[in-house]
Amino acid sequence: MTGWQSADMADVWLKVAVQRNRMMATATERMFAQAGVREGARVLDVGTGTGDTALMLAHRVGPTGEVVATDMAPAMVSAAATAARESGFTNVKTAVMDLSSPLGDVGVFDAAVGRCVLMFVEDLPLALSRLRGVLRPAGRFAAIVWAELEDNPFNAIPIAAVRKRREMPTPPPELVKAFSLSSASDLQRTFEGAGFGSVVVERVALTREFPAFADAAKVLHEIPLYRELLSLLPEEEHSEAVAEIEQGYRAFVRADGTVAFPQVTLVVAGSA
Repeated sequence: MTGWQSADMADVWLKVAVQRNRMMATATERMFAQAGVREGARVLDVGTGTGDTALMLAHRVGPTGEVVATDMAPAMVSAAATAARESGFTNVKTAVMDLSSPLGDVGVFDAAVGRCVLMFVEDLPLALSRLRGVLRPAGRFAAIVWAELEDNPFNAIPIAAVRKRREMPTPPPELVKAFSLSSASDLQRTFEGAGFGSVVVERVALTREFPAFADAAKVLHEIPLYRELLSLLPEEEHSEAVAEIEQGYRAFVRADGTVAFPQVTLVVAGSA
C-alpha cells in the first residue's frame, strides 16, 4: 500500500472528496446503521483517509461521543486531523494505525467502521480478530468493499484494457486489489472465522456520476490508482489502452452530456 502513503495521494483524495462522498452516500449510511453508530458512542474509524467518514461520525455521535480516526498513511491522518479541526469537531482524535500490526492501547469501542479499506489488508483474518478485540461485547464492526468487477464498469473497463495487453504482476496494482473481497459468501466466512457473530452482507447499488465525459476521462490521468495500472504498459500500448477505455466509457454518456456509471458495493457487518 505504499501508493496510499504518498502526499500526492492525500492531495488528490482531498480534491475528489465531494464527488466520492456523494457517490458512496447510500453505502456509507448502511455501514453506519449496521455498525449501530449512535449518539454518545465511541467509534473507531479504520482507513479514514482524509477524514470523510470521521467527520460524518463525529456529527452522529455528538459531543458526548468520540471518534478515533486512523489510517496507515501519515499524510492521510494529517489531512484528517486538519479537516476535523477546521470543521470545529473536538470529539475526533487521529492516529496512524496499520491493521497489519497490533493495534496498541486504543481502548474499547462501541462500534468500528471501515470504508473501502479491507481489500488492501494483507492478513485480513488477523486484522479482523484484532478489531474484534477492541470492541465491547456485542459491539459491531461494519465495512464497505467493492462487489464483483463486472458490476463496476468504471473500473472493469480500464482493468480489462490492461489485462488484454499484459499479464497482471504479483502483487497486482491497487485498483485490482480493490476487488479482492467481491465474494459475499467468502466475506461472510472470513468474518465468522475471525470470531464475529450475526454476520450480514448486503449488496448496495450506487451511481458514479460526472458532469461531462471529459471529467470521467481525466480520472485516468489524475488519480494515482489509475496511473499505476496504466504504467504497466509501454508508451505505444498505453495510448491504445486509453483510447479503448475512453471508447468504453462513452457508452455511459447520457443524452444531456452527463455521465453515469452503475456501481455495486458490499456492506458487511458482524458483532463481537
